[in-house]
Amino acid sequence: MGKYIEVQISKLTEEHKKELVGAFLKTQAASAGEQKVVQATREVQTIQKTLGGYSVSVIPKVRTTDGHLMDWDRNAIINQLLKETRLSEQFHGKPAITEEEAREIAKETEKRIKDMGVKFLSGPLVRELVNIILLDAGIRSGGTSQQGWERLFMMLTR
Repeated sequence: MGKYIEVQISKLTEEHKKELVGAFLKTQAASAGEQKVVQATREVQTIQKTLGGYSVSVIPKVRTTDGHLMDWDRNAIINQLLKETRLSEQFHGKPAITEEEAREIAKETEKRIKDMGVKFLSGPLVRELVNIILLDAGIRSGGTSQQGWERLFMMLTR
């Protein structure tokens, strides 16, 4: 990306073609390798420790809508998704989300929060991030998500 090969030869010989193709493929492989490294570093769970040896979360505490500060817990998102979709199944007859789908959404939410590098985190912000992930999943699949995440978005937004 950002590297250009300027060619000012009217007739390329086979040797030149192979050389140019090789250079192009080499730069493509290098940029793909860089992307894999960036992706791998995002997925690494970093744990900070105090001088006393206590673990400190990379993600800040979450301020709830009633004003309490709570430690980050990915399972809270999973449980809330399961609870709310179970209710929709009961009242609207729509199938509930599976635990695996909820876990995947929660992991993606946590990854995006880490990527954002926020200093403060609120419950409504977390909810909106989950909604964005649900919308993205619906849009990427052409509006008809295999997992039905767009139906979850419609149920979870009030």
